[in-house]
Amino acid sequence: MCRVLVSAILHSDNRMMLGDPFFVQWLVHVAVVSLFAILGVWWATSRLPWYVPPTVMLALLWLFVPLEAPEPAVVLLVATPLLAATCRGALWLAERRTAPASSDAVSTEKVAGSSWRFRLSDSLWLMFLCGLTFALAAQLWRLPWATSTAVGQPSMQWFGLVVNGVFLIGTAAVVLATIRQRTLLSLGLGVGAVIAIVIAAVLGHAAIERRELLLLVDWELMIGVSSVTMLWNMQPDSWEVFEIYLRTFSVFAILLFIGTIVVVPPVPTRFKRTWMAARLLGGCVLAASVVGLGIVYAELLDRPEWPAEKFPARNRRGELKSIVLRHAEINPQELSLALLRASGTKGATTAQSVDALYQELDSLLQTDEITLFDSRTDVPSSESFSTLVHIQAIRGLARSLSSEAKAEWAAGRRNEALKYDLLCLKLGTSMQRRSTTIEALVGAAVEGIAVHHLVEIRQDLSREETVRVRSQLRQVLNTRESTELLIARDVAYSDRAYGWRERLDFACRRLLDLPPDFEESWRDVRQRCDASVTLLDTELALRDYHARHDRWPNDLSTLVPTDLNALPIDPHTDDPLKYRLENDGFALYSVGKDGDDDGGLFGNMSSYFSQASEHDFDLDTLIRP
Repeated sequence: MCRVLVSAILHSDNRMMLGDPFFVQWLVHVAVVSLFAILGVWWATSRLPWYVPPTVMLALLWLFVPLEAPEPAVVLLVATPLLAATCRGALWLAERRTAPASSDAVSTEKVAGSSWRFRLSDSLWLMFLCGLTFALAAQLWRLPWATSTAVGQPSMQWFGLVVNGVFLIGTAAVVLATIRQRTLLSLGLGVGAVIAIVIAAVLGHAAIERRELLLLVDWELMIGVSSVTMLWNMQPDSWEVFEIYLRTFSVFAILLFIGTIVVVPPVPTRFKRTWMAARLLGGCVLAASVVGLGIVYAELLDRPEWPAEKFPARNRRGELKSIVLRHAEINPQELSLALLRASGTKGATTAQSVDALYQELDSLLQTDEITLFDSRTDVPSSESFSTLVHIQAIRGLARSLSSEAKAEWAAGRRNEALKYDLLCLKLGTSMQRRSTTIEALVGAAVEGIAVHHLVEIRQDLSREETVRVRSQLRQVLNTRESTELLIARDVAYSDRAYGWRERLDFACRRLLDLPPDFEESWRDVRQRCDASVTLLDTELALRDYHARHDRWPNDLSTLVPTDLNALPIDPHTDDPLKYRLENDGFALYSVGKDGDDDGGLFGNMSSYFSQASEHDFDLDTLIRP
């Protein structure tokens, strides 16, 4: 019920901040740190036995173990006792300064009454707490730790930790002192001191961000603040960085102030009713925060499972990787074989090696034994199969194949040209199966390179060439991996590779009834790829029909089942493609990403992707200048 209620409230308008999963993550980060800071203040002021607060802290820290979140647990394990000790020391100094003069008898009685005897029960509790702490530390050590560090200056992480540590302890001490004094003067001085500490912390973090923009400092507490900066705007300016940190530390200070009012033992005051009302209101705020964190925690425990899928008996991924890297090494300029041969003896040798790689690639892709990610054997890491180097090399190989196809077509060797086009098409299709989203996106780009040239020459293809191309296009569509399978695999992969941070994002999105952030973009890419291939296959069938009957069919159903097995479906709407006769030709198109039929209004790729685009999508959209 709580989950449904929160989802209904937060999902009322996705454009609102509470409908933004990144903002909800930010709230979780700040709430966790604030509650542990309040725990430290309570530890410093509690009248319970000494062993109760550390037991509560360790019990809460153990909640990070099922989440596999060692970084925040370790930082809080150090920060909370240090904060409690600092607050207790500040109270002790304040009591000494304000204590009235007393007789020796009273002082002796006070000292005797406040003396602490270390009993057997205390020894047993100390042993228990030490054992619990060491067990927690050992468990955290076994969990997966983040491996990402700031490029060039990993020490900047520790500087951020110091800034947060000073802010955490300084703010708590000032808030505690302000509430204990309970005078208007102390309130004004306390608020001014907190504002000064907040501004100093913001400036400290802004300085870090300015030196290392997009610095990944997930170890820091406030946890993930810099990640929020990255996610909200990949190129934040100085004011945006300043604003995000100011908001973060201000919200933390407010929550700390509210929590301190609740946990600090009451003392006689002239405003007793007002004080009790403030404590009641603050308790409601803290209870809401705890309930919200509980809902998110329950979602975080729900780890995605690997989807059930079939794998080939043999995985030849390593051979594909070798071909890609060898090609990038011997043909970095992505030249055609003809240009390589014309560059001299060395170029002729290089051309021979490149041609051998093409033959090896063709033989490999015909086997369908490439699995870019095998959930049975592969261990997810922060790097997928396609690292940045591999992505560039794969796209370079695709551009080389396309260059070769264009050169062969221009030279009149049409059979060879189609061989390279179809090889490039098979490479892109193979990379979109049994892979994660990164490889699939690269595969879609490679497939697009091949389709682009086929679209350019589609009107010049002979009937035999049309049959050859259509056979490969139908194979592409028939061997497509479902979007649902790819998304399920990628969610499981991201959870195993990136840990609690990625799982927190998934949890927030589930609470907001939102899909994973990459699902919408991938669906758009897949629909565009499917539309391109389907349109090309259908148009080639139309041209084949025209070559046989010397006329265009009145509608696409005329092609079924002779030229098409079924009516071609628009992947954007799941309805048949739009087709009509026009003058001496025809119009064939998909309604495009907006899902609306604009009557055949077409543009180029730039206009199609513009924010105000109301264009339909036809094959010429891919090649219009």
